[in-house]
Amino acid sequence: MSRRERRKAKQDAKHFTPPKRNKMSSAGIAILAVIVVVAWIAFVMVRN
Repeated sequence: MSRRERRKAKQDAKHFTPPKRNKMSSAGIAILAVIVVVAWIAFVMVRN
């Protein structure tokens, strides 16, 4: 991942979570967290 791509990703993240939509972004973060946890559990199960 190049430096330019990383900077662009950071800017996209800033634009993606405007302060107005606080409830929306927190819901999105919660959903993302659930997906990450489920993926991690599945990964551990497959490894064992």
